[in-house]
Amino acid sequence: KQMRDFIHVDDVVNAIMRGMRMGDITANISTGKGTSIGELLKILHTVNGKDITIRFDKNDSGIMKSILDNSIFFNTDTIPLKEGIEELWKIQ
Repeated sequence: KQMRDFIHVDDVVNAIMRGMRMGDITANISTGKGTSIGELLKILHTVNGKDITIRFDKNDSGIMKSILDNSIFFNTDTIPLKEGIEELWKIQ
């Protein structure tokens, strides 16, 4: 199953600010945690209460896992995925 590393934009901004204070570094900004597309859709359903049809393309030969090493920036995932989606849903 495909896994992605979803991160809240506020966590990205905080990581960039930390990086600027650290000086000349190269680092991944990520949570370091994978979430499957199926898990993401379940969270969306929980937040908005709407049924979502899931259809996977069997011929997809794309990247199966995209999870980065965030060992330079610890605790970059201060806003959990579900909380970030709930926040966004309230704005709609």
